[in-house]
Amino acid sequence: MLLKGQDGSEFELKIVGYEFPKSREKFDANWLIISGKLRSTTDNWEFCSPCIFTWDTEQWCNWFTKLGKQQLFSEEESFLVTYEIKLHLEVLKQEADTILLRLINEVRYDSVLKQWVKHVYDMPLSAANMAAAALEWCEEIKRFPTRTPFRR
Repeated sequence: MLLKGQDGSEFELKIVGYEFPKSREKFDANWLIISGKLRSTTDNWEFCSPCIFTWDTEQWCNWFTKLGKQQLFSEEESFLVTYEIKLHLEVLKQEADTILLRLINEVRYDSVLKQWVKHVYDMPLSAANMAAAALEWCEEIKRFPTRTPFRR
């Protein structure tokens, strides 16, 4: 999925694969690795980490689709968070054809600084771009269905 900001920024989010492709355990069998990459004039960062379950990807599809259709969010619906604190998406503003989406990435503990490194970027998007990106995400997740644990 590629989000193209109205400020020239780009954020790419994609599923890399199952972390444990041969697992027989319900949770491990459905644990996905995702990667994200932000490019802007003021900030550049990327991550690749296991941090989402297959059953969560469908919820994300619905969230992205709703956002692309300019449907309003309640305060408790306005954000998505992965496990492991890797990625947080939050709708800051929705008006006319513009969405202001906050991307927060906390990727690692910096042992020199002795603190978590946190990147925050507010991306202005058109609803049309969000809708197109939602279609991409919803198509991509079909390659990674929820797997039923195997019986021995």
